[in-house]
Amino acid sequence: MGEHGVHAGAARALLTSMERMSAAACGLRSVVAQTMPSAHRSEE
Repeated sequence: MGEHGVHAGAARALLTSMERMSAAACGLRSVVAQTMPSAHRSEE
């Protein structure tokens, strides 16, 4: 029982960190999408 609880906690922590990473990747992608066009425009 105790061992299973440890595994469940580790799985939950892993899921939470994965969700945070995907959320950060999504935010990063939108930021890049917003900054890239303006960067190209200033170069021209």
